[in-house]
Amino acid sequence: MTTGTSDSAMTVQRFLEAILAGDVETAMSYVDDDVEMNTAEHHPFLLDQYRGRQGFLDLMPKIADELDGFRFDIVRILGCGDVAVSQLRYQGAVKKTGRSFNVPAVSSGTCAMARLSVIRSTRTPGHS
Repeated sequence: MTTGTSDSAMTVQRFLEAILAGDVETAMSYVDDDVEMNTAEHHPFLLDQYRGRQGFLDLMPKIADELDGFRFDIVRILGCGDVAVSQLRYQGAVKKTGRSFNVPAVSSGTCAMARLSVIRSTRTPGHS
């Protein structure tokens, strides 16, 4: 994994690592109280904008309801100013179809005062 040197990159890295470790309390310490989470456009089951820490927490069970064995790998995190971009790889299987996936994804985070205030996810074109 490659990480940029900006504070935003470090905040995003620590947030993602806490999620991977299952440490929700630590992950939430890197999220602003009024965080705005935007899932990828045309996402098959995450269709809403999620707002605030509780909104973010409400998103987690939706992922578990739809996917088996979901995980992600951090490929690279690049930061510039208050923005960090994460190159990720999503893996798992869709429960309804049993179809497995292993796809690249990109997520950007805007940070203020060492906390994520906006998170935007983008699926790579050609992968559904």
